Amino acid sequence: VGERLVIAPRGTTIEDGGEPGGLLAFSLRVATVAKSMSEHFGDAKSLVKVSLLHELGKLGDLQDGADLLIPQESDWHREKLGQMYKYNDACSKMNVAHRTLWMLSHLEFELSRSEWLAIAVSQGLHLQENQFYATSIDGLAAGLLSARLAVLHGK
Repeated sequence: VGERLVIAPRGTTIEDGGEPGGLLAFSLRVATVAKSMSEHFGDAKSLVKVSLLHELGKLGDLQDGADLLIPQESDWHREKLGQMYKYNDACSKMNVAHRTLWMLSHLEFELSRSEWLAIAVSQGLHLQENQFYATSIDGLAAGLLSARLAVLHGK
């Protein structure tokens, strides 16, 4: 997983991290912002931990050759739409948070209930699967969501 993580893109276009190392760069920015905000959201160590791990599922499946994002082969998509990567149809269908939690479980990472929930809702409370938690998230989930939004909006 280590080498794949270092070169993994985060998205399909340059704007959303569609370049080698985009995933790691984004996670490090979120962790840096989260650490600076940690006095408002509780345990700094847990906040940095979930910040670094929350998008691990964007790697794809654990076996080699099952990257979620693969290089875009179409010149038209690259030139006209700026899509440097495309989704790999050979990768199993899971949302990012669920794949992340599965991977962490499979790799025997220990997460507290609060860390698990923060990662589970990390893609946003606007998503239907996360709306159940919208009125009851704790400081750790709120901190991760805040740091993530700050990075996404360039703050």
